[in-house]
Amino acid sequence: MKKIIPYLSLFLCIIFSTLIWDFVRIPYNEQNIIYGEFFTKKYNPINEILRFIIFVFFPLIVFLFLSINKNNFLSLNYKKNNFFLSKRKTSSFDKSNLSKFSIVFFVLIIVEFFSLDFSYFTNKIDSLHDGVFLVPPKNYFFSDKLWLTTMYDYGVISNNIGIIISKFFNDYTIGSIRFFNLFLILINKIILLFICKKIVETLNFSSIVKNIFFVLLFFMSTSLVHYENSGISPFPPRIFLFLIFLLILIDIFSTQKNLRLKSFILGTFSLISLLWYVDIGIYTNATILVIISYFVFDKKLDILNFFILGIISSWIIFFSIFSLAEIKEFFFQIKFLISTKDFIIGIEYPKPFSEGSVRYTKTLLLLILSGVFSINLLFNKKINLNYETKLIILLLFISSIFFFKTALGRSDTPHLKYSSGLYIFLIYFSFIFFVINFFKGAKFLKKRINLEFNKNYVYVIVGLLFVLTFIVPNKNKSFKNFTNFPNNIENFIQKKDSNYLSKKNLNFINEFKKLSKNDNCVQVFTGDVSIPYLLKKPSCTQFYLPSHIIAGWTEKKFINQLKDNSPEFIVYSSSNNWLIDKRNMKNADKFIKKKYNLFKKIEEWEIYKKAD
Repeated sequence: MKKIIPYLSLFLCIIFSTLIWDFVRIPYNEQNIIYGEFFTKKYNPINEILRFIIFVFFPLIVFLFLSINKNNFLSLNYKKNNFFLSKRKTSSFDKSNLSKFSIVFFVLIIVEFFSLDFSYFTNKIDSLHDGVFLVPPKNYFFSDKLWLTTMYDYGVISNNIGIIISKFFNDYTIGSIRFFNLFLILINKIILLFICKKIVETLNFSSIVKNIFFVLLFFMSTSLVHYENSGISPFPPRIFLFLIFLLILIDIFSTQKNLRLKSFILGTFSLISLLWYVDIGIYTNATILVIISYFVFDKKLDILNFFILGIISSWIIFFSIFSLAEIKEFFFQIKFLISTKDFIIGIEYPKPFSEGSVRYTKTLLLLILSGVFSINLLFNKKINLNYETKLIILLLFISSIFFFKTALGRSDTPHLKYSSGLYIFLIYFSFIFFVINFFKGAKFLKKRINLEFNKNYVYVIVGLLFVLTFIVPNKNKSFKNFTNFPNNIENFIQKKDSNYLSKKNLNFINEFKKLSKNDNCVQVFTGDVSIPYLLKKPSCTQFYLPSHIIAGWTEKKFINQLKDNSPEFIVYSSSNNWLIDKRNMKNADKFIKKKYNLFKKIEEWEIYKKAD
C-alpha cells in the first residue's frame, strides 16, 4: 500500500493542478502595446510559466516527499556480486566493447547521411523561414558589419551560416544553407552516440548488460533525430551546440582526465551559445548557473575556477574584437528578443484535458513522467546508481525544463516537438534501465545474453538492424546515393535559386529586379523575407524581418534608416504577412505612405514608389 500512495497522490495532484489551471492568471501588463494573441486576450505570458510550474512541479514535489527515504541521491550503494552490477570503475574490457559498437554506429551514421537523396530537400522556398538565413549574410558582405546592419531573429552565427559556407565555396546558395542544416543533424546523431556511450560507461552494470543498454539507448535516441522536417525534429539543428556542451559536461562528471581544460572550454559556451541562438544561449547560461552552484556545493573549487576563467576569457575576447557600437547593439537585440518575442509570436498553452488539447496534455504528462523516473533513479534505495550517473540524470531533467520554455513561448506543434528531445531521451534511458533491472533475476536470460553477446555476429545483426531501421523504409535514402554522394551533394548545393521558386514567385522576382535595378538595397514590408537575397542585394535597414519593427522599441530606428538609404521602390504588401501586424508599427506605416505611393501590383505583391 505504501508503494501505491505516492502514485495515487501524483494522480490526484495532476487533477487538482488541472482544476486550478484557469485560476492561475496574473493581470495583463497594460503598458504592453504589441499586438498579438496575448494583446487581444489581455493575457500575461508570465501565466504560461506559472501554470507550467504548478502543473508539473506540484505533483512531482508531492511525489518526491512521499517517495523519499533515508538514502538520498548523493549516496552510493553497490551489490558487488550481482550479474547486473560491476565494480565502481569501468574495466578496459567494458570500454573496448562499447568502443567497438561506437565505431560500428559511427560508420553507419555516416553511411546513412551519404545515402540521402538530397534532391528530396529541394522543395520550394519558404520565403520567411529560409529568408532568415539567406538575407543576413548579404547585409554583412555589403557592409562588413554584423548587428549594426541586421536585427537577428535567432542569433548572429545561426543567421549568418551563409558567411561560414562562403568561406569554403566563395558564395552560398539556398541548397548550401539546407545542406548545412542537414549536416548539423548528422553532427547531432554523432554527439548523441557519444553521449549514450558516456552515460552507459558510468552505470554499475556488467559488460554484457552495458552493451545491451548502449545498443538500445542508441537506437531509441537517434530515432529522435531525423533529416525529414529537420527543423521540427526533437533534436533539431539548433540544439547541436548544447549537445556538445552536454557531452563535455558529462565527460567532466564521468572521468578525471584534463578536468581543468574541459572546464575552461565549457565556460566559453556562456558566450558562444548566445552568439549561436539567443534562446539556446539563455538556456545554456541558466544551466551554467546550476553547474556553478553544484561546483560550490561539492567544493570542486579548482574546476570551478577554470570554469569561471573560461567564461570571463571568452567575454574579454568578445569585447576586444568588436566595436562598442556593435557590442551595444548585441545586448540591445538580446533585450529586445527577451522582452518582445512572447508578445509577437505567443500562443496560449491549452488547458490540459480540454477539447483539442490532446497533444499538449500528453507533452506535459511526459514531462511529469520524466520527473517521476528521475526521482526514482535518484532516490530509490533499491536502485544502485553511481554518483556521476545521478548527476547526469539530474542535469538532463533540469535542462529539459529550461528548453521547454520554447514550447511555452509559442504553443504549436513545431515548438512542442523541438523542445522535447531532452526529456524524451531521459524517458528512454529510464525505461531501458527499469526493464533491465526488472529482468535481473532471470538466470536463463542472463546465461543466454552472456552467450550471444560474446559472439562476433552480434555486430552484423546490429548493422542489419540499423539498415532496416534507418535506410530501407525511407524513400529518400538509398545505397546508390552513397556510391555517388559527391555528385549528389554538389548538385544539391549548386542548384540555381530559380529551381526553388514557383512560377508566380519567379515572375515577380524577374519583374521587380528590372523595376528596382537602380536601387542599391531592398526593403520588404511583408513576410517575403527572402526577396533581398533573391535580388542579390542587402536589405535597406536592419529590419529585413518586418515583425521586428515595434513601436517604442525599434520603430524610430527603422524610419531613420529608411530615410538614409531611401530606395525608390518598396515591397509593401502581399498575401504573406505571417506575424506582421502593422498596428505595431503605425508611425513607420504612416511614414511609408507619406513618402511612397502605390505604383503597381505584380502578381500578389503591391509595389510602392517614392513620391516625386
